[in-house]
Amino acid sequence: MIKLPRPCVDCQVVTRSARCTNCQRLKDRTRPTPTQRGYDSKWRKLSKEFRNAYPYCFKCGSTKDLTTDHIVSKKNGGQSIWSNLQTLCRSCNSIKGSN
Repeated sequence: MIKLPRPCVDCQVVTRSARCTNCQRLKDRTRPTPTQRGYDSKWRKLSKEFRNAYPYCFKCGSTKDLTTDHIVSKKNGGQSIWSNLQTLCRSCNSIKGSN
């Protein structure tokens, strides 16, 4: 697949990806690590157990490239408990974004 030039989502410089290299570097530097965001070994274990219990995407039914997602994000006060989790494929999780 050939990526066509388009404006960077941050600075509008023409690039072949969503962000130019300068903006991507800045974004990478400012985002906390997964551990700093609360995704530690306890989360990885819970996530694996949840995906084993529900091995399909809740949105499209796919069984490929699954992730465990918070229904109410941690940023918005959601907890890492079973009633606040859903299994999503990476594609559906990306579409959902951080809403």
